[in-house]
Amino acid sequence: MDKFKAFVCLTSLVSNWMTLPFFRGDESQIGRRIQIFKQIFFHNLPELCEHFESEGILPQIYLIEWVMTLFVRSLDLPVASRMWDLIMLEGDIMILRIAVALLKLIEKDVSQCSMDTILLTIKRLNQTLKDDNALVKLIYTIEIPEWVTIELPRLMQEFVPK
Repeated sequence: MDKFKAFVCLTSLVSNWMTLPFFRGDESQIGRRIQIFKQIFFHNLPELCEHFESEGILPQIYLIEWVMTLFVRSLDLPVASRMWDLIMLEGDIMILRIAVALLKLIEKDVSQCSMDTILLTIKRLNQTLKDDNALVKLIYTIEIPEWVTIELPRLMQEFVPK
């Protein structure tokens, strides 16, 4: 696509109700998004979510970077580009589905590991994930709890760019 269309797409990705609070540093709104993520994480991967908590790995440690970079620092560019396409096509909730799918992808590798190993595995996702088709299939297995689908429109309505 030409430069203008690419700029418009990037602007759309980073200035929406899901991502903009992260760039603004709006702790209250970031906290609400992290709480929703955590509920989706627990709903889909309860044992891993509890293991992360027992190891002191809070979602803030990895989720803020994933959202603010739209996965570019964690995934190879072709894979991250595919994730951007999904976000543009399916909506901003896809960011949280992708995040949970990435954790599901490494679940077997980190389910018995300590904090250091888990964080290193999360940091090196781009070295282990090369097949974007497998990730896409995994993303569509992530379930969104019913209460989240009810809460999201409220959260979107509260979002008013300044």
